[in-house]
Amino acid sequence: MSVTVRMFAVKDTWNDREFFSSIQPSLWVLKMYPHGYDGFFYEVDVSPHPEQSRVDVDDCAVQYWGWLATNDVMYTMVYPSYAQFSMCFAYGYKSEEARGRGKAYRLIVREVERHVDDRHGRKSF
Repeated sequence: MSVTVRMFAVKDTWNDREFFSSIQPSLWVLKMYPHGYDGFFYEVDVSPHPEQSRVDVDDCAVQYWGWLATNDVMYTMVYPSYAQFSMCFAYGYKSEEARGRGKAYRLIVREVERHVDDRHGRKSF
């Protein structure tokens, strides 16, 4: 089962490449993370990439990966690299797929809307 879902994220930059990070199912969860970001948060659509194989074009390339648990409708553990995603599974995600616990997906993350972060400049939130 592959789905497109609305999630929330911040933008980061690494090696002059901009990407979404801290991709979370709700704004409330996203705001629990401290960030040194641009003062905005983003609504993003997350959907399966048409090409599901890992592509090793560039070690620094942004390739979003996430997990969709069996009988769930929301991706979890969404990361901008295969290496970061893979670290979430002690014995590898393929062993979890074999147990029927869910499926790993290469994902597309698209910006839908940018919002001002109302916490910016506050001592607490």
